[in-house]
Amino acid sequence: MDTDYQIQLVNLNVAGRIFDFLKENVKMDMKAEVQTHIAYDDKERVYEIRNKLKKGDSQAAYEDIELCLMLLTNVTISEQGQRHIIGNEKTRGIILDNLFGMFCYFLKSNVFDFISNILSNVSGLKEGREVIIDQCDMMPKIVDMLRYEKVN
Repeated sequence: MDTDYQIQLVNLNVAGRIFDFLKENVKMDMKAEVQTHIAYDDKERVYEIRNKLKKGDSQAAYEDIELCLMLLTNVTISEQGQRHIIGNEKTRGIILDNLFGMFCYFLKSNVFDFISNILSNVSGLKEGREVIIDQCDMMPKIVDMLRYEKVN
């Protein structure tokens, strides 16, 4: 498999850039019980996740976030990409933990489903499993989600 593009994306710090993009541009509607829809708010220049679409909302907002996460999924296919998203000594697990937090919070929004692929890819490395199981303590939450009836 040709991994040149993955190496170039790692060198460009793609995981950090996508994480920063999501952190700065995704907000939730705190009044909604369940966040299932995404729309771009032109006035605030952020992607808002809320319980229903409003007139004039487009699918483009879904696609922007999905494409970012799909790109991370592809990067984490390789060991170098997995190590990149795990992070170094100072940043170890930070991006994974935050992505998983988004995945859990927006459980009913299928836009964040690609995060499960990222976690699966990263778990292929011993260091990835250590971050998922020990450092970030994701396993109890994953087991709870498997028991939850309303998960996608």
